[in-house]
Amino acid sequence: SMIATFVIAQIIVNVFVASSKKSSTTAGNKVKDSPDKPVERIRGQEDKRWISLHNEYAQESRNAHSIDVVFFGDSITQHMLNSQAWEEITKMHKVLNFGVGGDRTQHLLWRMDNGELEFKQAPKAVVIMIGTNNLGVDRPAEIAEGAFKAVDRVRQKYPTTIILLVAIPPRSKFAENPIRRDRQLYNEILEQRAAELGSSVRFVAFPDNEVLHPSTREFSRKYTVDFVHLTNRAYEALVIKA
Repeated sequence: SMIATFVIAQIIVNVFVASSKKSSTTAGNKVKDSPDKPVERIRGQEDKRWISLHNEYAQESRNAHSIDVVFFGDSITQHMLNSQAWEEITKMHKVLNFGVGGDRTQHLLWRMDNGELEFKQAPKAVVIMIGTNNLGVDRPAEIAEGAFKAVDRVRQKYPTTIILLVAIPPRSKFAENPIRRDRQLYNEILEQRAAELGSSVRFVAFPDNEVLHPSTREFSRKYTVDFVHLTNRAYEALVIKA
C-alpha cells in the first residue's frame, strides 16, 4: 500500500542518484587528462586556433636555421613577444617563441611530439616554462612529471642543447591562497630534479623577492596584469635573473 509505494519510490531515487554519480565520475575521468601524457587540445577549439598555431610553429621548426634559443610554454611565454625584454633578447640572439595561451604540460608534450622539435640543427638553448595552467587541477608532483617529460624529449633529440627550466611565476594576489603553495612545491620539485640531471639542464628561479611584497608576499600590480600574467617589468626582472 502506501508504505510499499514509498519504499519503491525510495529505491528508484537511490538507483537514480547512484547512476548519476557514476555518470558524473565517468565524465570527470574523460575530462581530466594526465599531465605527463601527450594530449591534443580539442575542447573549446571550435575555431581551430590552437592547431593552427601549432602547425605554424611546426613549420617554423622545420624551416629554422642556426637558432640560438627556442622558448616553449603557455601564455606567459607567448606574451613575452610583446615585452621590451623580448626586444632586447632578439637584438642579441636568433630566437623562436613557441608559447600557446592556456597550454598545460600535456599539450606541450603533444606539440613537441607532432612537429615542434624538428630543427635541422640543434638549438643552442631551449627555455621551458610550463605548468601554471595545471595548478588547481593536478598535483605538483604530477605536473613536474609532465615538465620533465618535455625536458627528456629535448635531451633525447638534441643532447648538446642547454635546457633552461624556468620556475612558474606566483599565482593569485595573496600569499595564503592554496594555489601559491602548490606553485611553490612544484617549483621546488623542478629545482631538485633539475640538479640531478647535470649541467645541461639548469633551473631558473623566478625573482619572487622582486615581484612580491617583502612582508605580506602579495603579488604587486607593478609586475602582474591579472595575478597570473606578467608586465614588462616582471619580464625584465626574469631575464636579468636568467
